[in-house]
Amino acid sequence: MRKVMIVAAVLLGLFLTVNAFGQDASLSGTVADISGGVISNTTVTATNDNTGVVSAAVTNTAGVYSFPRLMFGVYTVKAEQTGFQPKTFTKVTLLAGQQARLNFQLEVTGVVTN
Repeated sequence: MRKVMIVAAVLLGLFLTVNAFGQDASLSGTVADISGGVISNTTVTATNDNTGVVSAAVTNTAGVYSFPRLMFGVYTVKAEQTGFQPKTFTKVTLLAGQQARLNFQLEVTGVVTN
């Protein structure tokens, strides 16, 4: 009987652990210019609108960013790179267990001459 209770406790612990991990969402995508060229080293931030918690990622050489684990909720997601106009998406809703994709297309900042 004792072995059965130990096995049941272990299985319950595993079940609760799997459920806890299922509460996260993930967000990824690419950052490119208007011609489709990828933009590396771009800072992408995801701000949870309810908690104010800010998560940051930087695009790789393929222009890809990734937030593998975010709490589910509503986010403001922004991409910023020198020489480009920042782009912001508001009210991005992430559901528990969702794997969302959000791509950015940045426009070059106007050239200023003196």
